[in-house]
Amino acid sequence: MQTLPLSHKRGLLYLVAVLLVAATQGNLGAQQSTLGKIAFPTSGSPQAQACFVRGVLALHSFWFEEAADQFRECTKAEPDFLMGYWGEAMTYNHPLWAQQDTKAARKVLANIKDTSRLTPREQAYISAVKVLYGPGDKLSRDIAYSEAMEKIYKDDPDDLEAACFYALSLLGTV
Repeated sequence: MQTLPLSHKRGLLYLVAVLLVAATQGNLGAQQSTLGKIAFPTSGSPQAQACFVRGVLALHSFWFEEAADQFRECTKAEPDFLMGYWGEAMTYNHPLWAQQDTKAARKVLANIKDTSRLTPREQAYISAVKVLYGPGDKLSRDIAYSEAMEKIYKDDPDDLEAACFYALSLLGTV
């Protein structure tokens, strides 16, 4: 049996990521509706949650600037909303293009201090992003991040966000 060339593997992984993102999309309509609907509950206020959802939707569409703006809006309104910092850090990782602004992400993640009041799910997502921007070379961090996202997904296979971020993380490892 022949193995697929690396370019085909990347194409397949990209297709999986796109299909998983598409699975979270909803009906078209208003601007937010055109990006879809997600279920990504957090421990933030309703105001923080609303801009967080807009940020994640933009992130899924690879609108990194818009997503970063939304996550910054969350943390401006509620500085203790740690998932807003998670989201902004995620906007600095572009696995489809093998690009990452590690310095900017680490600066944002420095705002995350005590995660003890967060839900276990939120703690897992924050731990994973800290691995993504932790010590080591980019490929090692990408692999460790993918393993962390795999664990989050396996712990809750019904978490479509975990499925999307796990699938996308695989692209950083090829």
